[in-house]
Amino acid sequence: LQNCILDKTCDFIDNRFDLVSDPIDQNNKVLKFYSEAPSSDMVTAKSSIVSTLLLFQKGDDFWFEGEFYVDGDYPHTIADFESSYFEGSLGPRIFFKNGILGVENKFGSKLKFQQSPGAEVIFPKNQWVTVKVHISYDETSGVVQLWQDDQLLVDATGPTMPLDFWIQNRLEIGITATDYETNLYVDNIKFSDQQF
Repeated sequence: LQNCILDKTCDFIDNRFDLVSDPIDQNNKVLKFYSEAPSSDMVTAKSSIVSTLLLFQKGDDFWFEGEFYVDGDYPHTIADFESSYFEGSLGPRIFFKNGILGVENKFGSKLKFQQSPGAEVIFPKNQWVTVKVHISYDETSGVVQLWQDDQLLVDATGPTMPLDFWIQNRLEIGITATDYETNLYVDNIKFSDQQF
C-alpha cells in the first residue's frame, strides 16, 4: 500500500496533499490538498496537515496568516486552532458559508463570528487570497478579527476558548472539513504571538 501510494500507481481514489507547482506562478511550489466528498456514512471528509509547534492559553494573542487558493467547491473549514487535550479537538476555526469567510467556535453552541449582513465579501475562486486572523483567548470576552486581502471583515468579541484552562497546542491547515469534492492550494503559512 505504501509503495503504490508513493509511486502513484494505486487504483483507488484517496484524499491527499502534494507539493506541486503554483497554479499562477509555475516557479513557486505550494501544497495542494485534495478531498473526495464524504460518503453517506461519514460526517465530513478532510485532507490536512497538523503542527504541534505552538502553545497559546488564556490572555494570549494568536496571529495567523496564510495564502489560500480554492479550485472547486468551497471546503467547510480551512484552518483549525485546536487543543489536543479535549475530545473533539476543541477551538476556533476558519469556515466558509456560501463562499463567505468567518470564524466559528468548535465548542459549546458553535458561536459564529460572521461578516456584517449585506456587506459580505465573497472569497474569490481560482486566485490567491491572503487570510489573516487575530484571536485573543478568553472564555467569555475574547477578540476575533479576520482579514481577507488586508480588508477587515470581522471584528468581534466573545468566548474564544471553552474553559479557562484550555490551551491551543495544535494548528490544522488545509481542507480541515468538507462536504464536497474539492481542491485547495496553500502557501506562506505563519503564526505568532505578535502582530504581523
